[in-house]
Amino acid sequence: MLLTSFNDILKEDQTLAIRLAFIDFKVFYTGMLSRIDIMNEFDVSEITASRVISQYREFRRGNISYDNKSKRFELKKDTYEPLVKFNAKDALRMLSEGFDKNYLIRGRGFIPYEPIGFIQPPLENSFVSIITRAIAAGKKIKCQYNSATSNDSSYRVLSPLVILFDGRNWIFRAYHENSTSDVKYKNFNFARVVDVLSDDEFVDYEHGLAYDDLWNITLPVEIEINKSFSDVKKNEVRRDFGIKDGADKVLMTERAAFIWIILNQWMVHYDDGKKMTDDYIFCLKNAEMLRTYKAIR
Repeated sequence: MLLTSFNDILKEDQTLAIRLAFIDFKVFYTGMLSRIDIMNEFDVSEITASRVISQYREFRRGNISYDNKSKRFELKKDTYEPLVKFNAKDALRMLSEGFDKNYLIRGRGFIPYEPIGFIQPPLENSFVSIITRAIAAGKKIKCQYNSATSNDSSYRVLSPLVILFDGRNWIFRAYHENSTSDVKYKNFNFARVVDVLSDDEFVDYEHGLAYDDLWNITLPVEIEINKSFSDVKKNEVRRDFGIKDGADKVLMTERAAFIWIILNQWMVHYDDGKKMTDDYIFCLKNAEMLRTYKAIR
């Protein structure tokens, strides 16, 4: 039987199909693959890993080449043709949580499930893959970004370092090399990327996460339920946020780099320039301390 597509392979040999999909995924989103990757992922021997790579190359001859210096296979960007088309959001999830074979085999859930629809910003797969490959290789990118706070459309020189997920948005944290601000380490929403170009220049050592002050410090965040809420409303908030009965204040510790995101997600009032209204669920009690550490503005 002539196998011409991934679905054909999946029907004929599910084990092989999943292994080939792993190679395709690993190469496209990290730019590199070694036999050890396959051995560790599927608990197989080196001989089996080599055979699977050979089979992958039979299906997609132009996708990878072997680099003798690094002793690994690398993505051939100019001739790459996907064997499996991954959704960008699912790819980011698997990059952070591990390869998920159930993504490829539909209908294997244990109980009925249906995702609740809400408007999600689209993610451009090609942009996502360039950024994740840069993170994996420790290289810089040039990125055009639609910022919520700036109209600057020029290309930013970024050193992407880590991917984040806030429950709704996929984000990457990067060092912004040509920023005019004194804040160099920033969070960027994948969905706001307008264009991105790969760069062969490696991230400078002093621009890594080890030098990101807000990443490496955890700070207390003290919030209080909106005082104008009725007792009934306060009890609803306590149930929704897991706050013990009768308590109005919550004290938690978080990476300083995440605090701004959390405050906005939890509808916390912290801007003295804005009036405290019933639209806010909480009020921030230690805003001045957090401003001292530049965790918020």
